[in-house]
Amino acid sequence: DLLVDLKKGKRGAIAKAITIVENDQKDKETIKEESIPKFIFIRADRANHKILIDDILSVEGKKDYVKLQLDSKSYLVRKNLKTFLMDLPSSKFARISKSVAVNLEKISKIEKNIVYLNSEDYHVISKNYVNDINDLLTK
Repeated sequence: DLLVDLKKGKRGAIAKAITIVENDQKDKETIKEESIPKFIFIRADRANHKILIDDILSVEGKKDYVKLQLDSKSYLVRKNLKTFLMDLPSSKFARISKSVAVNLEKISKIEKNIVYLNSEDYHVISKNYVNDINDLLTK
């Protein structure tokens, strides 16, 4: 019906088509927001822990383990960094060196090649990742 109305040039048909396209766009944005997980479960200290993704400051690789640094606590999880980062949303986390990834929302400042996450936590950005981090933050 809408296509026929558009071909005939009926009033309101274009406005109706625009409304349909806008609503479809809003639905796609809602789906994208919902597809980003809010939390993950990790196995540490012989128990499963529910961790809110927004609480994670950094993830540090230590051979077959990763140290998950939160605001108040840290966990040691038996996974390598590459595998663990697959469980996290790539839009929120970025690698800053071969063995460290940080939550982009938790960065308080960057001085030269040092990322400060809060008053006491900081990590050095390796030279291989400096350009990637600068590009990511200027977008």
